[in-house]
Amino acid sequence: MKIIFLPQGTIPVHADILKERPLGGTETGIVLLAEALSKLGHDVRVITDYENPPLSKPLYLPRRALNNSIDCDILICIRSWQAGFNTIQAKKRFFWTGDAYDQPATIGLGDKRVISLYDSMLCVSSWQAETLSSTSGFPKKKCLVIGNGINSALYENSVKKNPHRLVYTSTPYRGFQHLLRLFPEIKKQVQEASLHVFSDYDVYKNADGSMPFGHEANIQQLELLKKNYREQPGIVFRGNLKQHELAEELLIASILTYPNTFMETSCISALEAMAAGCSVVTSKRAALSETVGNLGYLISGEPGDKKYDQAFINQIVTLLQDPAAAEVTACKARKYALEQSWDTVAQRLLKNIL
Repeated sequence: MKIIFLPQGTIPVHADILKERPLGGTETGIVLLAEALSKLGHDVRVITDYENPPLSKPLYLPRRALNNSIDCDILICIRSWQAGFNTIQAKKRFFWTGDAYDQPATIGLGDKRVISLYDSMLCVSSWQAETLSSTSGFPKKKCLVIGNGINSALYENSVKKNPHRLVYTSTPYRGFQHLLRLFPEIKKQVQEASLHVFSDYDVYKNADGSMPFGHEANIQQLELLKKNYREQPGIVFRGNLKQHELAEELLIASILTYPNTFMETSCISALEAMAAGCSVVTSKRAALSETVGNLGYLISGEPGDKKYDQAFINQIVTLLQDPAAAEVTACKARKYALEQSWDTVAQRLLKNIL
């Protein structure tokens, strides 16, 4: 079967890009799902904004290839539904998005012309499908939940953990400022605690190293946070890492600390931490309740509220003081997360669309 991936509004990718730089979840998903489908024997092509992508399998084609006559069995438009208005002849068309209902890229989904353009919308969680459908008007019956995946092979090794190492791996604007504010109290109660921050805005950089317009304020805020907390004992700013490097760090760590303020539609960061055997402490909001559930620790309320902040601190301190008990839940979470590979997502996708 011939399958074409058509991203729009994403960072340009090619088959080996994960070895070269850190990437966000959408771009990582494109590369690994295309690879998984190719391994299953399908003829997969990925349209990219690289002018001369390296030869690979699956095949990456420059966007100028769209000027030629192209046909396929399955067309998967990614991130921007407007990508569906193209000259590709496809037997079936799907829109794949990881964005929530409050993101600009999902505006207009309920337009009748968009609804008629696609056979289905591919969603990364039931929460995303429910909320996107109810807010946009896109029919729920045309929403297929395929979930999100991870590169499970990176997490199969067992490494001796540092029982006092906390990590943050999500984008800075999703609650990081609250973690920095709360960590000193955690450190006060557990002096051995350390916080390693694998977060920055490098994942958004264009292929030429430039930063897309609109991130200036976020970058300034992050630099201010670094300046204010750089001397705080126990905090280590590490920045964005390549996927295999981050996996090695997560395998050493014990707790993913994520006082989330963002509408997560799935949360690959949580899945990766779970696969590495980390306990996950985060907010009870959006799809985190679905992704983490009772395999982690969900804090009700909003970061910044006194009740939330105290519950967040208490939960982390409890885990740090009783790592043996924490390991019981973490082991269950690891077993579940390791099964959420992109190979599994590929099989789930094919089962639903064929």
